[in-house]
Amino acid sequence: MKKALVLAFAAVMIFGAAAFADMLSGSWSTSICLDPVAMVFTVFDSTLTVNYEVCNWIFGAALGFGLAGWETVEFTADGVLGAFTIGSVIIFDPVAAIFVSWAVDTSISIAGVDIDLDFDMDNVGMISLDVGISGDVGLCTLAITAEFGGYCEFLFEGICFDFGFPFACVEWVDVSACFGCGTFEGICFEIAGIQFAGLDWLIFDFEVCFDDGELGKWFTFTPDFSFGAYDCITLYAVVITTPDWEFDAIDVYGIEIYYEWNGAYFQSVTAFHSDYYIELIHPSGLYWEKICVGTVGDSCCGGGFDFEICVYFDELSPLLFDIGLISAGFGFGIGSNFFLTASVEIDAALGLHLVCLGFDVSF
Repeated sequence: MKKALVLAFAAVMIFGAAAFADMLSGSWSTSICLDPVAMVFTVFDSTLTVNYEVCNWIFGAALGFGLAGWETVEFTADGVLGAFTIGSVIIFDPVAAIFVSWAVDTSISIAGVDIDLDFDMDNVGMISLDVGISGDVGLCTLAITAEFGGYCEFLFEGICFDFGFPFACVEWVDVSACFGCGTFEGICFEIAGIQFAGLDWLIFDFEVCFDDGELGKWFTFTPDFSFGAYDCITLYAVVITTPDWEFDAIDVYGIEIYYEWNGAYFQSVTAFHSDYYIELIHPSGLYWEKICVGTVGDSCCGGGFDFEICVYFDELSPLLFDIGLISAGFGFGIGSNFFLTASVEIDAALGLHLVCLGFDVSF
């Protein structure tokens, strides 16, 4: 019975409003990936979304399909009620015929003060409510966030204060403090935009924090390098400190070159330490360098054709130049609302191991 109700609700939202075509919009996106060696489908992702606009509100329904079949049903509502801006999303699992989650975000601005209320509920009845108040006081900013969820007495979980202001020759000073269930969680002082005389190419952000945990106190320095005319070069670095709070060295752990011209881009990223392979190169963490070329914006070929080709390098690869992976993605627009996509991956050990085809339709 529950499954029938969910299906009926989805059908009403998606097809029942067809008579009001001027108020109807949506999209259908599908992607299918095949492992040509094992001859098995590894990815099937298809989402049909329909939005219905009326009285400055947008009501939406989305059906999600995957390798397991029909996987998600999602209903959304976004609009304005008086001075309030409201957004809501409710998600169902159609296979198990159960409610998954419901979230409501509400905001209002009064005399320059922004008030936000975020409500979340899951299928086991766990409810959380976040209340945020923020605003500007002259050149300063003030934000207060309180969390309620049922773990502590009176449903109160914690509250955080954040105060930011300009000071002297530095760009920005920020002070933040948080309190939990009757406990002090910590306070942090951050100074942004520290610059030394004669070193215009080097800017520091400094943060020092105190808490009642194991760390007690700690600090971080974040350097930012500027190369002026060569601003297409980015250095990723951390400041190494010793236990006695003295500077030991600046460790440059990565470098990136990125440049755009005439609707195309070139990118080269290198990580010098394996701890940063995931952060800079690839989610798998296997590759220490990548080189990519592709299109940006809609300047190339009238905006109807997009591509991106990336080569990843693995120090354990048996191939020439340590090439570990080659990935290529292409997209081709047909008309104004239909877009075909294709991608392949060639692995040094597995060969051609992934081929994907897809399309995006908007209406």
